[in-house]
Amino acid sequence: MPLSLGQQQLWFLSQLIKDRPVYNECVTVHLPGQLDRDLFEQSFNEFIRRHEIWRTSFPEKDGQPVQEVHPFKPLKLPFVDLRSLPPEKRETEARRLAEEQARLPFDLANGPLLRGLLVQLEDQLHRLYLTLHHIIFDGVTLYQIFLPELWEHYEALCSGRPASLPEPAHQYADYALWQQASLHERLLDEQLAYWRQALEGVPALINLPTDFPRPPVQSFRGGMVPFRLSRELAEAIKRLAREEGVTLYMVLMASLQALLYRYTRQEHIVIGAVLGSREQRPEFARMPGYFLNTLPLACKLTDSLSVRELLQQVRERIIGAIAHQDIPFSYLVEQLQIERSLAWNPLFQVALTLEPHLPVLPSGWTITQMDVSAGTSKFDLSLEVDERPDGTLIGRFEYSRDLFEEETIVRLARHWQTLLSSLVSSPSCPLASLQLLSHDELHQLLVSFNPSPDSLPPAPVPAIHLLFEAQVLRSPSSCALLQLPSGSSLSYLSLNSQANQLARLLLSLGLSPDSPVAILLPPSPSFFIALFAVLKAGSFYLPLEPSTPPARLSALLSHIQPSFLLTSQSLASSLPALPPCTSLLCLDSPSLLAQLSSLPSDNLPWSGSPDQLAYLIFTSGSTGSPKAVSISHANLLASTLSRLLYYRHLPPSRFLLLSPCSFDSSVAGIFWSLCSGATLVLPPSPLSDHLLLLPSLLQQAHISHLLAVPSLYRFLLEHSSPSQLSSLRCCIVAGEPCPRSLVLLHFSLLPHTPLFNEYGPSETTVWASVHPCSPSDPFPISPIGRPLPHCRLYVLDPSLQPVPIGVPGQLFIGGPSVSPGYFRQPALSSLSFLPDPFSSSPNARLYRTGDLVRWLPDGSLLFLGRLDQQVKLRGFRIDLTEIEAVLSSHPSIQEAAVLLSQPSPSDPSSSHLVAYLVPRPGAELALQDLHLYLKEHLPDYMIPKIFVKLERLPTNEHGKIDRSLLPPPEEANLLSEDASSVHRENTPVEAKIAELTAAILNREHVDLEENFFRLGGNSLLGAQLVLRISGAFGIDLPLQVLFRSPSLRTLAAEVDRLLFEKIESMSDEEAEEWLARLGLA
Repeated sequence: MPLSLGQQQLWFLSQLIKDRPVYNECVTVHLPGQLDRDLFEQSFNEFIRRHEIWRTSFPEKDGQPVQEVHPFKPLKLPFVDLRSLPPEKRETEARRLAEEQARLPFDLANGPLLRGLLVQLEDQLHRLYLTLHHIIFDGVTLYQIFLPELWEHYEALCSGRPASLPEPAHQYADYALWQQASLHERLLDEQLAYWRQALEGVPALINLPTDFPRPPVQSFRGGMVPFRLSRELAEAIKRLAREEGVTLYMVLMASLQALLYRYTRQEHIVIGAVLGSREQRPEFARMPGYFLNTLPLACKLTDSLSVRELLQQVRERIIGAIAHQDIPFSYLVEQLQIERSLAWNPLFQVALTLEPHLPVLPSGWTITQMDVSAGTSKFDLSLEVDERPDGTLIGRFEYSRDLFEEETIVRLARHWQTLLSSLVSSPSCPLASLQLLSHDELHQLLVSFNPSPDSLPPAPVPAIHLLFEAQVLRSPSSCALLQLPSGSSLSYLSLNSQANQLARLLLSLGLSPDSPVAILLPPSPSFFIALFAVLKAGSFYLPLEPSTPPARLSALLSHIQPSFLLTSQSLASSLPALPPCTSLLCLDSPSLLAQLSSLPSDNLPWSGSPDQLAYLIFTSGSTGSPKAVSISHANLLASTLSRLLYYRHLPPSRFLLLSPCSFDSSVAGIFWSLCSGATLVLPPSPLSDHLLLLPSLLQQAHISHLLAVPSLYRFLLEHSSPSQLSSLRCCIVAGEPCPRSLVLLHFSLLPHTPLFNEYGPSETTVWASVHPCSPSDPFPISPIGRPLPHCRLYVLDPSLQPVPIGVPGQLFIGGPSVSPGYFRQPALSSLSFLPDPFSSSPNARLYRTGDLVRWLPDGSLLFLGRLDQQVKLRGFRIDLTEIEAVLSSHPSIQEAAVLLSQPSPSDPSSSHLVAYLVPRPGAELALQDLHLYLKEHLPDYMIPKIFVKLERLPTNEHGKIDRSLLPPPEEANLLSEDASSVHRENTPVEAKIAELTAAILNREHVDLEENFFRLGGNSLLGAQLVLRISGAFGIDLPLQVLFRSPSLRTLAAEVDRLLFEKIESMSDEEAEEWLARLGLA
């Protein structure tokens, strides 16, 4: 007998995962009252006798699975009496025994496909624990056929009367034959047209936030989180269903759709809806067996969509799905040409099941699938709900342990119940306003995860330079600046005195507090004299990089309109034309030096406000026009005092300034060092021309502290000897994501030196969070840590609602270090800075970072990438940062960047990923090895199609990767296969596989570089091909290999490997004879 279409799908999936009991289902029959065990076992066996499907197995005949019904043979029910155990231990032991039974795989070919265990817990309480393969039953079978019949047989036997049940007129095999006969091409075409329209534009994969990266192959390891809804909530759900003219299942579906929308922000949410087909013919109504078809239910959601509108959309979708449910799921996947992967289920990865209504029996016997877990999960996430006879709703979330921690699903279940309560109480409410978080969770996210308002003491002075002046009084003769490699230095007193003289000169020339001063100098004593002079004069400075191209420099100066440009004579000669309002001062001109020497050198009085600006700094952005961030004294004081507080146990003695002074991370080193009595060490300029000198300079200057972008810090570690690094006491990386490989490298060389990963945009004064790195950090990119005393961090959705722990959202930053805005750009400022809805202060503001992050359970943040770095490819949403992190972890790759390329602007299907790679010195990159490495860490859709080899990645003036300067692939050095592996003759194994594939697909020949499924193969044909290959070569080829192989040639390579393994166990003579028999000698 043939299998039904649903059984074919289960059979195929079971072949794919033979060694795991994924389709083992656990059932518990609760049996209160007195029980005659012998009569109960007879009743159980009578059900098996009456219904052939429970004594059917599924062997293969001629490469096709068939149903084989076995003669009835009574099944013995093992019995365990737990009454000798203490009462509190009985439940645990019963569940352990049931789970032990549930996790044993079934032999589909030979059967039986069910096993039972009868357990006695009390004198008046037994339980029957059943484990069945899903291919022989569904929920209606258990709830509405098996349990009532079991009770009727038992009652009849106890009463000594015959059971009032007629012999079945039809068996499940009759249904399978009817289904096969009723499906015809026109019906399939009509139904396929519906599904094409219903699924148009849906994503291939739901972007549920996970705790672990998705593995290339699912293990189907699963966990279970049970729940019980309150009676009040259950009644409210049913009441809403009645009022809106929908079913209980539709309300549950709408609530799950809304939850996933809030978790993923995907407008199209697809959930597997489990539909039954018994209603098609009355004779199937009381027939046990598998009558299910799980079909994708797609809804389109927006923030403004109301609950009521969503319910009606769900109603329409479910009615449509029921009307078009004859189409087999596997056929739908094949016809829609859905990308296949062993990493996820096609079309949907989340499913919803509502168990059938359970009749009330006089005995009080009940049945449930919620008690025991087989330790597996078919999907990423499943919600199963069971309405009990008393009207309550119980259920469980089944989840993939490949992807989620249990505590994550516990939170998700809590959020679903909170949202469900909000949904039923406010059906007119838009989805964005539905409550997701409890009051305790909101308090945790908004208050507990942030520092208390009094964690940062008030600033002792109103301006940053006054903090420096106080340090001058404490250590006037200490070295403030040390220039390398010359060794020239400047004391605190001398730096302060010269800055005072220059400040007086600027004031005498008419400098006003509201007019900026540009400084165009390399890191040198002159630069810092100018910096403090501008601050002391009551103005604010703008640092500019001397290497800035003239055209850009002209644009920046025109935008800012500074009153003065402070530079040197050598740099002045190459300056572009200055704005009319800008006066040029060369600080090394003899006449100016003479003027300065005649001016007083004592401190100037200060009468300004902390709200006055201290500096401007240009930040790189995606707007295409320069943005100058304004930073006030209050901002800078908060940031600097927070740094002094956080690193109070690691004070610097000699800080190496590795950042350009036009980059805001330089601000950290400048004011940390010069407000704490440390020496600020200045490397030769430009730094890029002297990188190889850095290791010796570290040793020469006895550097204790440094801050660098991760790529520069990696270079330093890789080119320094242990003795050159020995003086380091504190290392900080910032400015770009810090890969785990760098953390491991640091601790392998400097096991006792702490490494910190700092995060913060220029708009919040250098830093906002910090993470003390550890080699045990499990993430491919180091977390960015916890909020600092001067900042409050919020992770929000587009409606500015806090998102739960683990859910991605945009990072918003509040607190005293938030910039007043972009200089002279109020419209641009209003887009990025907004009122702080979580602060009691009316003037408090938040900065919108554009960075995607998520909270970790310990209150630290994980950086996920820029919002503008997320791309879509073939329906998949991809964060390029994730691919870059995996590439950077490859032992032969130093740096990586990834772009989405679309060669044909009018053809989105031409889109593909391009990876730009910088190999480590002396390393060789092999494309085949790289592909294998990526397949171990990433799903297929995230693997770049083209790899470009570069000597270095282009960077902007801030040292960050400038993606706009990455060369087009056609103009670059592409990484390609070794020439010896291209254009070769097929091996005998490849030729045989090509022959077998062509026969299966009814083709004359096939291209071995093609994928089996792209050639027109489907699931069942794939299973047949694997069986024929296994038979032809005398090996056991797993079906998974076919899905994992990008081409038939790759499949042949796996067959070669299995053949080699088999030959290794043979003698030379046996191997030669065996290969000859196969035609491979």
